[in-house]
Amino acid sequence: MFKKLFITGALVLFILISEGVTNSFADVKINQLEKVFDEFLIGGDAQMIYRADSNPYFGAPIGKSDDTDSNYSELMGKLRLTSKKDIGWSSLEAQFAAAFAKTVGQDFYGVADNEDDVKIDQAWLKFSNINKSPLSLTVGTQDIKIEKQFLIGDGRGQDAAIWIQGINSFPFAVVADGDFGAFKPKLFYAQSEKYTQTWEGKDDVDVLGLNLHYDIKEKMYVYGGFTQKIDNSFYKGF
Repeated sequence: MFKKLFITGALVLFILISEGVTNSFADVKINQLEKVFDEFLIGGDAQMIYRADSNPYFGAPIGKSDDTDSNYSELMGKLRLTSKKDIGWSSLEAQFAAAFAKTVGQDFYGVADNEDDVKIDQAWLKFSNINKSPLSLTVGTQDIKIEKQFLIGDGRGQDAAIWIQGINSFPFAVVADGDFGAFKPKLFYAQSEKYTQTWEGKDDVDVLGLNLHYDIKEKMYVYGGFTQKIDNSFYKGF
C-alpha cells in the first residue's frame, strides 16, 4: 500500500515539474509558472473546534484517564498544489495536498490524547476530455463521493482530530467518469485503509463499483449502481 502511495505521489510531483524541464535542466522560477502550466493554484483549508462534555458516559472514565468529563480541541489544516495543462489529447489536472491533524487534550471518544497525524490527502492525475470525448480518468489518492455518499464514504481514518474527520481520501483509486448530457456513468476501483467495520480497522479491503446517473429534468434525477467489497485480509471479519 505504502509503495503504491509513494509511486502515485512521486508521479504527481513529476507531472507538476516535467513541463518545466522538457527544454531545460534549469530550475523553474515561481514567477515563470505561467509559461509552464495553463494554471497553477495554491490553496488550503483550516478548521478548529473546541468541545466540552460533562459526564458523557454516566460516570464511566474517558479513555485511560480517571476523568468523567471531556474538554479538548481539534485542529485540521491542509495545503493544496494544483496544476492544469492542455496536453493535446487531454486536459490534464494534477493535485497534491498534505493534511495535518491534531488533538489537544483527551478527546470525547477516549481515543486520541494529545495526538497529531500527517497524511498525504490528495495525490492524483485527472485526464479529462480524452481524445475529445466526454470521458475522464482520475488515478491516485483521491476522494470518491458517489451521489449522497450512501454507499461510498471515507476511504480511511485518522489518528487525530477524529471529530472533524477531514481526511476522507482513498490511498489509491481509479475513477472513470462519463458525461453524456443527462446520462453520467461512473466506474471506480479503490483501496481502503483501516477499514472501519472492525474497531481496530484493517487494510487490504478494496471496493469495485459502477454508478449510473440520469437527469430527468433540473433538480430531478434517478441513479442506481452496483458495488462489491473485495476483502483480501487474512481475518475476514465483517
